[in-house]
Amino acid sequence: IERGKKLVEPPQDLYSDEELEAPATINVVKTVRKQSGSVPVIKYSVTWGAIASDKRFKVYELQYNESADADDTGGFETVYTGRKVSAYYTPGVSGTGRFRVRSVGVNGITSDWTYAASQSTARTDASTPPTLTANSPDQRKVILSWDTGTDSYYATTQVWRNTTNNINTATLIADINGTTF
Repeated sequence: IERGKKLVEPPQDLYSDEELEAPATINVVKTVRKQSGSVPVIKYSVTWGAIASDKRFKVYELQYNESADADDTGGFETVYTGRKVSAYYTPGVSGTGRFRVRSVGVNGITSDWTYAASQSTARTDASTPPTLTANSPDQRKVILSWDTGTDSYYATTQVWRNTTNNINTATLIADINGTTF
């Protein structure tokens, strides 16, 4: 503390014990990807409505409970804490659970929980692989073209690059809504 400087109290509204505003909505999209010869992979994309400006706001807390019948009494685990209004979550088991989100203030005060009313499923099976043709008119480039078939779920085709057949170490180079790269 500098000599001669007067200490001032922090603004009282920052430490108000009034409840914070809860996020207005929470939306959950469940993606199930069936991979041949393996267990389906479940991934949730969760978004929620941002609260109005409040100086006391610090983070959102997103929780998940594996049981869809869960009530407020327990069993929820925190799967995201941060300032963003979206998160991804991959559950360890069946993926039939329930999400809730709340606001947390700088002083530890929290809002009420906002629960996801329902989930929509984005995908339940893998796409039929496209028929691929590769042309190399000159040795400096490769032209890829494919047939998307009749898959009603088709949205885009991803083109990945790797020196081995391993998606875990590959690099995504294009996400195309069409039939040529």
